Amino acid sequence: MALWVPVATFVTSGLEHSIANMFFCTLGIAMGAPITFSGFILNNLLPVTIGNTLAGVCFMAVPYSLAYGALGKPKPATS
Repeated sequence: MALWVPVATFVTSGLEHSIANMFFCTLGIAMGAPITFSGFILNNLLPVTIGNTLAGVCFMAVPYSLAYGALGKPKPATS
């Protein structure tokens, strides 16, 4: 119950996140919204999940790896 307002604010501000969309879209379907579950999966959840994954890799994982991980370390010299 405590997360209802923050998640609702996130979604109504126009931001897309797969977990928030899973909650609100399935709630809408259960309440009688004119959308099918397959339409929700294909037209919303799949593109949003792909976008969230790409953004997470490009803007979180790669910079952290370059700064602190294996991508930022020089390769050891081999003979």
